[in-house]
Amino acid sequence: MQMRDRFLYEIYQSENRKSSHYKVLTREKYINLIEQVEEAELAEKKTPMQYRRLKRFGVINIGNEKKLVARGDGNLRYFLPADELFDVIDGIHDAIGHAGRDKMLAEATQSFANITKEMDKGLWQYSNNTNFIFISAQIMKTTKGKSLMWISGYTYRATNSEPRKIRRWQCSTYFNEGCNAFIVTKVQILKSLKGKPLIRLNSYTYHATPSKTSKIRWRCSTHNRMSCRAFIITVDEEMIASNEQHNHTPPRAT
Repeated sequence: MQMRDRFLYEIYQSENRKSSHYKVLTREKYINLIEQVEEAELAEKKTPMQYRRLKRFGVINIGNEKKLVARGDGNLRYFLPADELFDVIDGIHDAIGHAGRDKMLAEATQSFANITKEMDKGLWQYSNNTNFIFISAQIMKTTKGKSLMWISGYTYRATNSEPRKIRRWQCSTYFNEGCNAFIVTKVQILKSLKGKPLIRLNSYTYHATPSKTSKIRWRCSTHNRMSCRAFIITVDEEMIASNEQHNHTPPRAT
């Protein structure tokens, strides 16, 4: 599945789980809202729903195309159909020189009303220069108490259970349907000289950032000194996502 398709799949799945109030608009819903706003503008006696539509939305013409825009905040901000979100976020990311998540979100929200922090960060964080996309991943237990990883609607079963060693996760349909999809995770939890948690992966080390949950983001240990943006995300000591694009060679072992 291509990155763009995976992105669309994830935002639709998230919308099904939790309504985001017009943040994720299918093409059909987008066109329907434009029609509702235009009808409301022409109605002599407006219904409560039409007043709500006019309070929140407007419609402008750009060439021969109608665009849905936000009302009330002083700036002209567009709503985007879901199938345009990926290309717009990707374009902004390139335009600001891959400057980082917060700057990209700030830039995006100046012009667009339905690009959210979650689209840019949690479930669907996309980075063009490192060629990866982060998707929602959950570690759970089966009814028999075995580990199960859920990603993009698919489930994977751990084929070995030794902690802190290579773990291979096989698609749960492997035996029934012969699916060969799999994921490999590998983390080694160590202690620094100061007694703080440390991960060593492919000769690089990562320090944990503060977290109140089992989901932890680990930054490259050279982040402050060399501004390295590489990181790992783990849940219960299982790696669910990573950006291993370092701007330096591995430090020499001591």
